[in-house]
Amino acid sequence: MNRRLACLSLLLVSAAAAAAPVVPPLTDWQADSGEAARSQRPLVLFFTLPGCRFCEDVRQRYMLSMVREGKLVREVVLGSAAPVAGLDGASTQEAVVRKFGVRAAPTVLLVDAQGRALADPIVGGDVAGMYGAYLDHAFERAERARAELHPPPSHEPELDQLRQHRVAADQ
Repeated sequence: MNRRLACLSLLLVSAAAAAAPVVPPLTDWQADSGEAARSQRPLVLFFTLPGCRFCEDVRQRYMLSMVREGKLVREVVLGSAAPVAGLDGASTQEAVVRKFGVRAAPTVLLVDAQGRALADPIVGGDVAGMYGAYLDHAFERAERARAELHPPPSHEPELDQLRQHRVAADQ
């Protein structure tokens, strides 16, 4: 009986761990940046170090909830040789770190589909208890920057064509 209970407990814990969200690694820049462009939202790059307690705190308290909310979050590990496809000049995660000039972990950087920073990076852990506010501010700034970089299409040419058509019809 105890053996069955232990096996059942292990099975439940394994199932819960498998269902728990993770922060996906950055592996395919083209796919992720394409999704960012299609959805008109920033790509959140979460730069970490293995064994970093501040990184784990930010992951557990903020990044996982962002993943659950459907935000486009990708983890990049400093020093990692894991391959990254589709980003010019950066074929590994460490090369991505260098490309974006990251020097410390954790760092959170919001970028557009072209890799342009949309807000100042958030560098360091949540030592002041303000990380949520820092993230909110970064997303607000990113939305403003995205609107400036990618303004909605103007309807003026269409209106001009309608006016010309109306004038021609009146003559």
